[in-house]
Amino acid sequence: MKNSYKKEAVSGVKWTGLSSIFTAGGSFVLILVLTNILGKEDFGLFALVNIVVGFSAEFVDIGISQAIIQKQEINKKQLSTLYWVNIFLALLVFLVINASKGFIGDFYEEAELPKLLGLVSFSFLFSGLSAQYQALLQKELRFKLMASLDIIAFTVYLSVTLSMAYLGYGVYALVWGTLARTGVKSILLLITGLKAHIPRLYFNLKEVKYFLNFGSFRTGSFLVSFLNTQLDSILIGKFIGVGELGVYDVFKRIVQQPIRLLSPIIQKVTYPLMAKVHEDKLRVTQMFKKILELLNAIRIPILIGIALVAPEITRLFLGDEWSESYYVLQILALVFIFRTMQSFFGQAMLASGKAKWGFYNNLIMLPMNLITIYIGSYWGILGISVGILIQTIIIIFPIYTFIIKPLFDINLNQFLSLIFKDLAIILLGTLIILFTFQSLDLLDVFALILKAILFSIVFIGYILLFKKNIISYSKYLMSK
Repeated sequence: MKNSYKKEAVSGVKWTGLSSIFTAGGSFVLILVLTNILGKEDFGLFALVNIVVGFSAEFVDIGISQAIIQKQEINKKQLSTLYWVNIFLALLVFLVINASKGFIGDFYEEAELPKLLGLVSFSFLFSGLSAQYQALLQKELRFKLMASLDIIAFTVYLSVTLSMAYLGYGVYALVWGTLARTGVKSILLLITGLKAHIPRLYFNLKEVKYFLNFGSFRTGSFLVSFLNTQLDSILIGKFIGVGELGVYDVFKRIVQQPIRLLSPIIQKVTYPLMAKVHEDKLRVTQMFKKILELLNAIRIPILIGIALVAPEITRLFLGDEWSESYYVLQILALVFIFRTMQSFFGQAMLASGKAKWGFYNNLIMLPMNLITIYIGSYWGILGISVGILIQTIIIIFPIYTFIIKPLFDINLNQFLSLIFKDLAIILLGTLIILFTFQSLDLLDVFALILKAILFSIVFIGYILLFKKNIISYSKYLMSK
């Protein structure tokens, strides 16, 4: 059994990592290209579309996929019932979005928004048909196949989006690209999934009560969490303007791309592995600590590095329209250091079967976020970014008390060391680089290259001095 988990973990990291590198790298390049073709308002409109899509997408699945993965035993009748639940919900979401798109457009005073929402709503019909097959692939740890499907769908997305952007379709290039990606992936999932499981004409909600209960709390948690993470964009679009939302959203996308290298690994690899051993507190604690150490060694240097070169990146690749707000990019990079960590905590809760905890945690956070963003909005998108950063640091302590401590055998000092030790080391090296550059007057391209070289030296020193055992961390994860 141990060797089986080892092979599954090795395969998962390899193939999920390959897919993540391809999609995150491609998305990063795509952003740099599109910012020179599309305007801030186009990105702002698409950000509003994404808010509606992201919120509505959860209703298509209502946490059923996570419940299928978490539950060790499930029969064909249960799968059939859950499949038809997904179909019904997908159709319902499609109808609700089309019925409410006019109201949403009026709320934001954007005449083009209803048309965009009507178009993108078709993606939910595709998702409803294929959601269960995605979950089954993940449950069976078929990482190679999942990675292949992701790469194919993303390639289609790149082709459609770039072609339509160059042809002058504006924000519609982004929407059609997204629709094409969802459609292609859903079709591929159906082709592969139907070979193993064809849903029967069977429906009995009593037999899937566990899945719906698990999913309801998971969905409630996700929706409140989604509001927490998107409340900034929702309020910026309404009260500050679609153009400023475009800047804010593009910068969020830039810092999110490196994180997308890690997020699929967290969700598709560590979640099912931790779920398999969640009843053994000692083993799951060891796995939690080792995974967090490994993730810190990757995500913290990447995000601090983005903050370091933000002025040069925005001036060289995005242009004057974006470069005047580079400091927002720097703050958001710091914000996502803590947000990605919290995302991992959320997956750990789900793997332990504690979906209710995530729901209550996010419910408490919602009014706190609303107050933070409201106060920060007096200083525009910079004030909102700084406010969110301060809050994400403060909530670390209640997270430990009410979530981490009950689930894992970790004391407060160990927990704070896991979070802040690596961050402090990398930040110190970065501040030394910034101090050095105060006395230099270089062209942006040379400044970017020199900063990258110096930061690489800091990173290598960090690994050699403090993370020699990073390879052993990786091997530990594989062995468990």
